[in-house]
Amino acid sequence: MPRRRSGSLRPLADLLAELGERPDMRYGRRRLETTQAIEAALRAVLGNDAAARCRPAGYAGRAAILACRSNASAQIVGMQVPRIMDEVRRRVAHADVRELRLTVAPEYWAEG
Repeated sequence: MPRRRSGSLRPLADLLAELGERPDMRYGRRRLETTQAIEAALRAVLGNDAAARCRPAGYAGRAAILACRSNASAQIVGMQVPRIMDEVRRRVAHADVRELRLTVAPEYWAEG
């Protein structure tokens, strides 16, 4: 049986606040906020129908990679990249994404 820790119990809020200050957690939170800003910017600039055909798939350095359902979807998004990036910067001041890269990846929408 593992040894029991000694000392008094700490409130969960204190533990979560301490955890939230770790550098790796702050970085993850920033990436999540940036991803959410990209999704919202896609909807704001392209509308819901077109935005539903393209989604964030990852990051490569300072570039966000967007996976699009088809070549046509990628082309539509590609024409609006400057407006999308302006909207992302407007939504998240600390967005460290400097460019959007588009890829066609229909497997992201596979039925399953």
